[in-house]
Amino acid sequence: MAIVANMQQCVFELTGVAKRYGSVEALKPLTARVAAGQTCAFIGPSGSGKSTLIKLLAGLIRPSAGRVLFHGEDVQGLDPVSYRRRIGYVIQDGGLFPHLTARANVTLVAREAGWSAEAMDARVAELADLVHLPLAALDRYPIALSGGQRQRVGIMRALMLDPEVLLFDEPFSALDPIIRHDLQQEVRDIMCGLHKSAVLITHDMDEARFLAHDLYLMRNGALIQHGRFEDLANTPADPFVTRFLAASRPMDAPSAEPAGAQVPPHAAPPGAEARP
Repeated sequence: MAIVANMQQCVFELTGVAKRYGSVEALKPLTARVAAGQTCAFIGPSGSGKSTLIKLLAGLIRPSAGRVLFHGEDVQGLDPVSYRRRIGYVIQDGGLFPHLTARANVTLVAREAGWSAEAMDARVAELADLVHLPLAALDRYPIALSGGQRQRVGIMRALMLDPEVLLFDEPFSALDPIIRHDLQQEVRDIMCGLHKSAVLITHDMDEARFLAHDLYLMRNGALIQHGRFEDLANTPADPFVTRFLAASRPMDAPSAEPAGAQVPPHAAPPGAEARP
C-alpha cells in the first residue's frame, strides 16, 4: 500500500533520527514523515520512545544522530522562539501554570509576541467557542477547573497563535472515560475543520485509529510497522503487532477520514456511543 506521506508535501521528515542518554538508547535510528493536513500517530507501550520523539519534533531536545526537518529545513538551524510559535503543543492535563488564570495561560505567548489586548480578547473568545469552554471558566486558576476544562484550556493555548502543526503528547490519558470521549470527538472535529497537521502520541490503538490517518507502531525505541490500521491488522510485521492490537479494546470506530472530509454521522470515539 502506498503511504500518504510519501505522496504529499511533508510537514515533518525524520531521517535516521536517534537519541541517546549516555549508554541508554531511547530512540533507535528512525525515518518517518508527517503529511501536510493530516494527523499522524506514534503508538506504543511505555518505553517505546514515542515521548522522546515528540520532544524532538517540538525542538525541546536535540537528536544524537539524524535530522528532523520542518518543511525541509533542519529544526536545529531554525530560531527556537519563532519555530515554537509555529508549533502548538498539547500535553497531559493541559500543562498549565498554576499561578496564572486560564485566560493568562492561553494568552501567555501572544502577550510575549506583542499582541494587543483587543486582538487577544477576540482570539480567546473564538477559541473558547471552538472548544466549548464557558468564558467564565477563563477567570479561574487551574486548580479550580475540572480535568476536561484544563485540557480544553491547553488546547486553546496551543491554538492561540494559529500554529501550522499541533503536537499531542498523550493529552487524554489522565481523563475519565466520558470526558475523554467528548474531547476525542471535539479534537477530531477541530482538526477536520481547521485542516491542521498534527502528531499524536498515545499508547491507545483505538484512540490512534479514531484520530489519525497514518500510524507508526513503536517498541523499545524502534519503529516496528508503519501504515493504516488495516495494514497493521491484515499484514502485521511481527507477532508484537498482533499482540498489541489484540490487547486493545474492541475497535468499532471507523478509521479517520482525510482532513476536511465529512465525518460519518455514526462515527464515535472508541468505546462510546455517538452523541445524538
